[in-house]
Amino acid sequence: QLQGLVLLVEDWEDNCVLISWMLENLGLNCIVANNGSEAIHKALKEKPDLILMDIQMPVLDGMGATKALREKDFKKPIVALTANVMKEEVASYLSSGFDACLSKPIEKESFNETLAHYLPASPIAEEKVVSIHELTPEQEIQAIFVKNLPERLGALKTAVAAEDRKQTKFLV
Repeated sequence: QLQGLVLLVEDWEDNCVLISWMLENLGLNCIVANNGSEAIHKALKEKPDLILMDIQMPVLDGMGATKALREKDFKKPIVALTANVMKEEVASYLSSGFDACLSKPIEKESFNETLAHYLPASPIAEEKVVSIHELTPEQEIQAIFVKNLPERLGALKTAVAAEDRKQTKFLV
């Protein structure tokens, strides 16, 4: 069990549900921002102990948000959370103000180890935290996926028709 407040910056609702659940089960408190601009506001207001920052997001991406936070003297750890983990991409994240990088899909052991590196252990040994959600995370993610599928398919069709490889990769 760990202690602290984590700001999760993620634009996909299903990822927010899963990652929030993982954080809660580690004993952490979690707040969510859906884009980089919202992340800057919440980070400066709420002062989280750690930020998990997606890279590709609408409004302001993770690189821009991290740069802005560092310019505003935010010193707490910011961990990139992305599917783009080629060696040169990770080096770019680390040189631009991130403290670490975690890959998507999330590898539970690496995720837990990284959080444990930056956040203190809870002084009180508690039994495993039970999710506050009525549905299991898997059921909730499935429901969100089904709900968002028409919108995601439409966006994918548009990206493919426009031959926009970057957007197509992002949506897949």
